[in-house]
Amino acid sequence: MLGRFEIVREVGRGGSGVVYEANDRLLGATIALKRMVGPRPGATARLRRTVLGTSDLYQRNVVVLGEIVKGREDWYLTMELVEGMDLLRWVRGDRAPGAAPDERRLRPALVQTAEALVALHGAGIVHRDVKPSNVIATKEGRLVLVDLGLATELGPPLALVPTGSIGTPAYMAPEQATTTYASPALDWYAFGALLYQCLTGSLPYDDGGLSALLAKRTMPPVPVQSRAPHAPHALAQLAMDLLARDPDMRPSGSEVLTRLDAAPARQLRPCKPPFVGRAQVLMKLFSELDRAADGGTVLCRVVGQWGSGRGAVLNRFGDLVAQRGPGVCLVRVRGSRRERVPLTLVDAVLEGCGAVAGPVDDGEGQPPQAWAELLAATLRAQAQGRVIALVIEDADWLDRESQIILRKLIRMRVGAMLVACSMESRSFLQGAGADVVDVSVGPLAEPEARELAHLLIGACGGQSVPTDCAPCIARHAGGLPGLIVELTRTAIQAGCGRETLLARRLSQLSVGALRLAAASGRRLSASGVASAEILPALHELEAARVARPSAKKRDVLATSHPDVPRLARERLAHIAP
Repeated sequence: MLGRFEIVREVGRGGSGVVYEANDRLLGATIALKRMVGPRPGATARLRRTVLGTSDLYQRNVVVLGEIVKGREDWYLTMELVEGMDLLRWVRGDRAPGAAPDERRLRPALVQTAEALVALHGAGIVHRDVKPSNVIATKEGRLVLVDLGLATELGPPLALVPTGSIGTPAYMAPEQATTTYASPALDWYAFGALLYQCLTGSLPYDDGGLSALLAKRTMPPVPVQSRAPHAPHALAQLAMDLLARDPDMRPSGSEVLTRLDAAPARQLRPCKPPFVGRAQVLMKLFSELDRAADGGTVLCRVVGQWGSGRGAVLNRFGDLVAQRGPGVCLVRVRGSRRERVPLTLVDAVLEGCGAVAGPVDDGEGQPPQAWAELLAATLRAQAQGRVIALVIEDADWLDRESQIILRKLIRMRVGAMLVACSMESRSFLQGAGADVVDVSVGPLAEPEARELAHLLIGACGGQSVPTDCAPCIARHAGGLPGLIVELTRTAIQAGCGRETLLARRLSQLSVGALRLAAASGRRLSASGVASAEILPALHELEAARVARPSAKKRDVLATSHPDVPRLARERLAHIAP
């Protein structure tokens, strides 16, 4: 046993960790549980960013990540349990080098793997360890890209996260050992090496070790058709093009899909949802900040259901406070459903104040009062007489230790301080001992909801969407900003029709996700969904902004719109058993 996880068996192990099949007793789900072995400095922070960065990504060919969990001594990552064989065995079996692969399986497998990479890159993530053992084929023929343990964000990585010296040399791009920039071209080179091996049964370079990295910089690989004369010319040429030494010369994801005769899915232009309305709420927050400046501690609870935009309000408030300049000591903290990490509050406050976070790792056994005193001293030193704005998004998702420490911190006389928290329920932080002010965040007013939908249509590249679609989006989303964002995507991809956009979005969900949504309000373990399907279905619903576990009852699904359970049941009734 490991907390709520019951270990069933070991599934596999590698340089970065050991993977177990486990039962999650809270969710009633069968999952994969990866114990991270000897993480490098910064690796845990990078993994946490990857988990949060994929929270809105659901693509059937990318493994679903669940939560990061901190045990007594080790870090763990929960994932969808994917069982099957690796890509090379799937398409080649026991065929000798040079023999043709199973062409009935080859192209569909390549298309699914490429679609997984395109989706991952669209979410701003580079995998960095694409290889046959990290592409699993299930018995149903679904290919899944797994093991995001080395994944990182697009662009320059943090100084503590070296891009080079990690990965599998045989599949690493020539520049991966030295570059400080995480680019999709790294993954497409690895895809080219994987394609080369599928066609020929051999690696592009005979030596698959570290010396291969030097060879890749100085000489081209042996042509595919020299090793496999009967390989399809188009695929052989694609492999050679992807293995180009110059990253700029490698085909892009959309070009790869086109050359695989697959129609690229319509990619919406990435956009940050604009902030619309909420003027009264922002004015109230600034009023409480000014009141806190007179001395004492003010607790302002921004309360609203999931999808109401309460987090966006708090983010906007933090941005505006930061724009005021150095007159306010601003510290931001974020709770997350995807983290079960002790002392998140301590870690975030110390980091926000520029303090060394080492004591968190060395002193988890300290009592909450000691941590509260440490945070109070740190905040006073950072503020130097200024008013403190401690802004905490999704405060009710903080770990239990952090919630206790926060209560004690609020009761202490830190100085002039506003603690602004967003949360689902007013029951959180009751009796914290401070001057408490509640601000409710509900659906946007109709004009503001229409304005948000209209701005999103333009920002996401939906110029072909009829102008009268914005009111339709706003109405079908019930004025909830989170759902407006998702239904705008639905309208751009599928258009507005007779059925509601919410019904249309639900029609795109898997059967498992629909069954889970239909059972909203009941414990997940009692939903009737197969245990192995619960984690993927849960992630699919959350990515679609229609349902997720409640912060108050974490094993019960709460919907963003009251019509979700009914529409899910209606959709299931039209699906043949």
